[in-house]
Amino acid sequence: MANLGTPPAERALTTQLEHLLSFRDLNIRQLGGPARRLRRNASRLSADLGRDLSFAQQQLTMRAAMLAILLEDQECRALRGEKIVIGDYTSMIAVQKQLLVALGLRRVPRDISPPSVVDYLKHINEGAQ
Repeated sequence: MANLGTPPAERALTTQLEHLLSFRDLNIRQLGGPARRLRRNASRLSADLGRDLSFAQQQLTMRAAMLAILLEDQECRALRGEKIVIGDYTSMIAVQKQLLVALGLRRVPRDISPPSVVDYLKHINEGAQ
């Protein structure tokens, strides 16, 4: 029986904490696509980071993966002509970017400089043979 001297807000929080779910509580087979997509996205992010992740990195990876699914859902809805809350959408993008930056995302510039004349002539000669 609940302690009658405990304020209602504390009793409500205690009740909520007793019923917290974890990913271990989910049956991936029953949940289907979204749960598999979440696992796949998290796995791909983990692979990008080298797989040997700390607990904190695992947590951030899972959150970034979930945001990817939610963002994709919003994008598909918008493309179907459904209304989305643009503020929520852009907020999710900003949070996902922050998570990815915290995980080590960085922009790697691609070298687009033209080849040297020597390399170009070598390439042309190889193609002619």
